Amino acid sequence: MPSYTIHYFNHRGRAEVCRMLLAAAGVKYNDRRIESSEWAVMRELMPCSMMPVLEFDDGTKIPQSMAMARFLATEYGFHGNTNMEKLRVDYISDCFYDILDDYLRMYHDEHGRMRVC
Repeated sequence: MPSYTIHYFNHRGRAEVCRMLLAAAGVKYNDRRIESSEWAVMRELMPCSMMPVLEFDDGTKIPQSMAMARFLATEYGFHGNTNMEKLRVDYISDCFYDILDDYLRMYHDEHGRMRVC
């Protein structure tokens, strides 16, 4: 079984679905939480200069939270058995991420910093 590291900031956000999928599958993984002060250096090490990133034990790093979630869901049997089931999983997941995007825009400025409320 491969081992994984999830690289993301020190909060739930876009990495949480992947964390929940791995927990539901009973898969141990390394949860690498990046502090804001580390991001300038870490950004250079991440594909597409973004997080979250799913890193495999061979060093392969894959960005894009939805691609990561779909991979893990397929890998561990949560993505459905038929194309229609997979479609339902995908549209529910996409709805969740639409809501998350709205939430993040409400609480973060255009540079990703928390807004002062």
